Amino acid sequence: ARRAGVSRSTVADFEREARRPLARNLEAMRRCFEAHGIVFLPDGVRRAEGA
Repeated sequence: ARRAGVSRSTVADFEREARRPLARNLEAMRRCFEAHGIVFLPDGVRRAEGA
């Protein structure tokens, strides 16, 4: 949450599927994951090679 610049409750609610995060928060989480080697694919996710 800290690295993505969103609140812990935003991440917790998203993980529990309690609510859908705002588009800007979802994009911030995605950018953070991608910056740390996560690749999003149509059928799932994987770690980037060398990550």
